[in-house]
Amino acid sequence: MISRKKIRQATLQLLYGIDQSGRPASEFDYATYWNIALETESDDFAKARAKAVEHLCRGNADLDRIFTERRERAMETLQKDISTATLRDELERHIRTTDQFRAAVEALNLLRIDKRNATPDQYARCAETILQLNAMLMAQYGPLLISLQDYPAYEHILHPLRTIIERRRKQSIALAPLADLPSREPIGPELIAVQKYAELLTELRPAAEQFAADIIARKESLDAVIAATTQNYSPDRLDLVDKNILYIALYELMEMEELPVPVIVSEATALADTYSGTKSARFIHGIIGTAAKTCRQPAQ
Repeated sequence: MISRKKIRQATLQLLYGIDQSGRPASEFDYATYWNIALETESDDFAKARAKAVEHLCRGNADLDRIFTERRERAMETLQKDISTATLRDELERHIRTTDQFRAAVEALNLLRIDKRNATPDQYARCAETILQLNAMLMAQYGPLLISLQDYPAYEHILHPLRTIIERRRKQSIALAPLADLPSREPIGPELIAVQKYAELLTELRPAAEQFAADIIARKESLDAVIAATTQNYSPDRLDLVDKNILYIALYELMEMEELPVPVIVSEATALADTYSGTKSARFIHGIIGTAAKTCRQPAQ
């Protein structure tokens, strides 16, 4: 869940971007704007997801070694029996996917070692490859495990193979949520950081665009409040950043009664401190405080 503070900041930046573009909001290039605005967050998400993938695959080398030993022993025995051809074909497909998965994990480990030269795009591509291969393995586990039980005569070599495949299946289950973030299901502690980045990237844009659209639709009435509250200042004379901060705070005063006035005043002042300066913060604090007396009932 994205905080109200994050939405305010993103909306302020979006409103300023629309103003600076010189175009009406309906013609604004939102896609390009968000690609630039969320570049840092996108990079952080790619790194966090790659780190989570690496963490969840940390035991893959040992699992792979054991799997290789057991599959080779099993295949050597099964090859002597023509009736096991179907099982051998199924095992071969699984072995190819497993080998590809191992190579992708090794590539990610190399990237994580050479952090200085690794780019967010490389992290993203590598993690995506691992997760796609993991999905393929997930689809293979069920049918393969059933097939491995259909040959009781070879139970002595197939039981150890089933055991290691079950262990690999558990690893794949742990990895699976990373392919579909943000997850609505409970997640492990190692996924909390990447979940937060995913929520930000998924939810911030629509929330900020909707808030900005609501403000733009009410600009005329918001300008009227500003004009009635300020002396010797028409809305057109205000600094763009200050005006947009006022738009956000006044909209919250007029349309979001569930938000307490002190919170709205404090958040508007904090925005001004961050994006405009101390002088503007005092100016905005005064305007919002005055406007609150008329926009809200005294009891509120």
